[in-house]
Order: sequence, then structure tokens, then C-alpha cells
Amino acid sequence: MIKPMILINNANTDAAASFWVESVTRFLTEELRGGKRVRYKDRNETTTLYTTRIAKYEALYNDKCQDIIGVSEEDKEGIWIKIKRFLEDPKCLKGSRSLCDEWAVWHDTNLSNLQLKKIVGEIFVSIYDGVSNAISNYDQVANHYDGSEKENDSKTVAYRVFEILKLRTCPYCNRHYTFTLHSKKGEFKTRPEFDHFYDKSTYPMLAVTFFNLVPSCKECNHGKGTKEVGVNPYFTDFKSKFILVKTLEEGEQKVMNINEILNISKEEDFNVDFKLPQEDAIKTAEEKNMKTLGLRPLYNMHKDYVMEIVEKVAAYDVLTRGGITDRFQGLYHSETEVFNLIFGRYLSDAEQPNRPLSKLTADILTQLQIRTTP
Repeated sequence: MIKPMILINNANTDAAASFWVESVTRFLTEELRGGKRVRYKDRNETTTLYTTRIAKYEALYNDKCQDIIGVSEEDKEGIWIKIKRFLEDPKCLKGSRSLCDEWAVWHDTNLSNLQLKKIVGEIFVSIYDGVSNAISNYDQVANHYDGSEKENDSKTVAYRVFEILKLRTCPYCNRHYTFTLHSKKGEFKTRPEFDHFYDKSTYPMLAVTFFNLVPSCKECNHGKGTKEVGVNPYFTDFKSKFILVKTLEEGEQKVMNINEILNISKEEDFNVDFKLPQEDAIKTAEEKNMKTLGLRPLYNMHKDYVMEIVEKVAAYDVLTRGGITDRFQGLYHSETEVFNLIFGRYLSDAEQPNRPLSKLTADILTQLQIRTTP
């Protein structure tokens, strides 16, 4: 089951992950076509040609590590061996919750030297940029994962990944559409952005791990930057619920009851907040998302939308009591159809990722006891 804010792990996710892993592997190890080779000019201005990019990166690493003081040659060699094994392991390129956490700890323990971390960062950011922006020439591979039989129209690997995922709204905030569109002639294109859950400057090796790449809207990606959030959309859904509250004279927040909500007349009468889960670990993680992504102030910018929901609730009560299904001569055959007419579709947990602000709508309707089923 998909849930916005945040779970995006679904049938398409594994297909997108497999395509990403295969693309990274091909980028690093496939012998370049047409006799072309990658070049690397070392500190002595000596240019060497390599048939695979991973061989080039090894030369770059060894060359630049000569300037590092305070790290033994044995440790330098051991870290490269770890890097090479990481890049050759599909499990590392795909990732998992435990694996991402383990590699984050490994970075903290083994890449404390800033010069060394910078070198590793140059390598992995170069790989990430190279794979993301590479034209997906693997027609059969791409078509296999996205189920398409159409002719390849020279899309980048990143575009292919987003097309396979079929994500419609940002999983961090559920406030923006994240459509992926690329016209055949390249006249217009749009897609989500990849946010690195573990930021690539602090944890460079995770820059190429699929489950560390969260497709997000521009606001969330740039707002988060290198700061931490606690909930990775691939692994955990967002359990906090939107609620409407009012501020008391003492400055405390009080959850509004139904009558208080229905009597809202202006935006100053209420605030949008969250009802947090009871478990301390989950609460702490979700609070990180709220703070880092600015979810509270951002959702309080939607008070006009909330007031429309409240108005619709009042209208819904009048219409259902007035027997709208009878009045419109069979046009509406059930209360569900009336509900969808007034509040819109995509309010079930499984459908909420299809439309922005759908979680906010569903949670407020639940607080008003209009919507009681998931």
C-alpha cells in the first residue's frame, strides 16, 4: 500500500531500482564503444587511457591520495578496496534501510580525514552525475522495466527512473505534483529532483545508492539541503496526522472540536498542526522531517484551502440530509458519489499520492468525523 508523507515503496520501485543498478554498473564497467577510452591526467601531467571508468577512478584516487598526510598507506588502500567492492555489489548500489544506515556509520568511522572524504566525494559525485545525465541507450533494458514498447527517444537515465516510478506527488510534503514529462523533440521537459536522504557531502558513497535517492519537489530538495530528516520515504510511511488547533491565551495549542471548526470564519481562528504518534523513536524521526522541511509553516500557508474544506463539510451535511441522490433524478446513485463530488477523489491511503494536499484533506475530514475509513 502506498501512502504519501511518505511511503513510496511499491511495485514500480523495485523495477526502478533494478534499472538504476544496471545503469550504474554499465557506466562503470562496460567497455566503451567505438574504441573510445576515458582519460585521466595525473599530477605529473601524464595522460593515461582506460577502457573502463572504474579503472580511471582508481587511478584518480591513488594519485590524489599522495597529498594526504595523517592517513597510512595501508588505510588508503583499504578504503579503495572498500570503495571498489561497494561499486561492484548490486546490493550496495540498490540499498536497504539497514545497509544505508550501516554505510552511514562506516563513513563516520573511516572517513574522518577531510581530504580523504573530499577525494571520495569527487569520485562518487562524478559517478552520480554521470549516470543521472547519461543518455539511456539500453533500449531493451529500459523498455523491460517501464513496460513500454515505444522507440527510445534519448532520455537520460534519471528521466527513465522517474518514468518507471510513476510518482505523481512529492513524498516528502504531498504539496506539489512531480510529473515526469519529456517531449520527443526535447521542446519541453520536467521531472522531480533527487534528494540524497544521507547527503552526499557527508556520506559520498551513498550518492549512488538508489534507496538513498528520494524523488522530491524542488522546494523540499533545496529546503532540506544537507540537513537531516528522520523518515526515508522508501522505508517508512508518515504516521502523524494533520489536525486543526487554536492558540489559547497562555500560548498553548488546543485541538479544536467539531463545533469550533465549523464556526471558523477567518484564518486567524486556527492553525494547522500535527497529531504525533506515541512511540518516541517515530515521533523524533517525524519531527525532524517537520522541522527540516518546514511542514508546519508551509501547511499553514494553505489555510484558505482548509476553510474551503470546512465550508464543504457544512454543505455536505445539508445535501445529504436533503436527499441529493433523489433530487438529481438518478445522476448520483450513492452517498459515495455525493462525497466524491464535494470533496474529490484520491482520499484513501492508497490513492493519496496521486493528488497534492490529499492527506491534509483526508485527515481534516477524519477530525470532523466525515471520513472514518482508510
